[in-house]
Amino acid sequence: MRRWLAPMPGIAALYLLNRATLGLDTGTALHTLRAWYFADVLAGALILCVANALLCWGNTHDPRIRPIRGVLSVSALALGVGAFWEFVTPLYLARSVSDPWDLLAYWLGSLLCLGLTEYWNHKKSG
Repeated sequence: MRRWLAPMPGIAALYLLNRATLGLDTGTALHTLRAWYFADVLAGALILCVANALLCWGNTHDPRIRPIRGVLSVSALALGVGAFWEFVTPLYLARSVSDPWDLLAYWLGSLLCLGLTEYWNHKKSG
C-alpha cells in the first residue's frame, strides 16, 4: 500500500505549486496547458493511487484482490472515472463543465503514474 500512498503528497505538492504560480506566466501556451490540463493530469495519477491504495488495503482482508497494474486496466479505470466526471457531473453540478480533452489528460496522468511507480519499484528491487 505504501507504494501507492507515497506519490500522493508529491501530487498534492505539484498541484499546490501549480495553483500558486499560475498567474506568473499568463498569455503563454505553457500557461494555457497549466491552467486547463495540468491539474487533470495530476488527477489521473491520483485516481490510480487512490484506487490501488484501496485495493491493497482490501488485499489484507482478501488475498484475491490485486492492484490495477496493466495498461488496459489502468486505461479503463482512468477513462471510466474521467467519463463520469466529464459527462455525468455537469448534469447535477451547475458549476461543472464538460471538456472531452480532459479525458486525455486523466488517461495520460494515470499511465504516467503507472510507469513511474513501476520504474521506481523495479529500480528499488533491482
